[in-house]
Amino acid sequence: MLCKYIIALAIFTITSTYAAICNRDIECLTKNAQMTFLGRVIGIEQTNATMFSAEVQPLCTMFSTVANTKIDDEEFKRTVFIDGFGTHAGGTCNADAGIVGDTNIFFVWVNASSIHGVARRFGLFDPCYGAFKNTPENAQILNNVILSQTSAVQTPIGVECPEVKATTDNNGNGNGPINLDEDLDSNAILKYSISSIAIIISLFYIFFM
Repeated sequence: MLCKYIIALAIFTITSTYAAICNRDIECLTKNAQMTFLGRVIGIEQTNATMFSAEVQPLCTMFSTVANTKIDDEEFKRTVFIDGFGTHAGGTCNADAGIVGDTNIFFVWVNASSIHGVARRFGLFDPCYGAFKNTPENAQILNNVILSQTSAVQTPIGVECPEVKATTDNNGNGNGPINLDEDLDSNAILKYSISSIAIIISLFYIFFM
């Protein structure tokens, strides 16, 4: 038991090093995560001393980069789980899920297809950064991404979705996405691929070994 957690932690350490291609750039996270959705934190499920999962009530699929990848109708009536929160990379990464009752923006890997009656588990896209609180500023950045990019599925879609609309600043200019990290690493695609493999392997060790 202890061995599998040590291995999983080591893999997450590698992941946090190679997956952090976006830092806290919401535009980048939305365009790279397999799915971005709004959800309300229902509970916390402790995996071990440093890692935990969040039980989340989905509210709205906001963006998807993979065809047919979204929260389904049944899942809007119950909850899903997101794995990968906690302290990683020797404490240099701390992915927080927020507190129970928070409505947050989640960027995830979709680990499996939905199965009727079974709560689906997603993987946190970047283990260095957890949920983003759905503040007006963050919501506006996400709104702008949705307007400027093409989602792989029709979005936003769900039971509690915000209205997506173009906005203008005081000078009459449209507000574009705010890029918090202009200089993305040129090896972003390689890091993206390595991080996805690492997260899948680590989740396998946690739940099946």
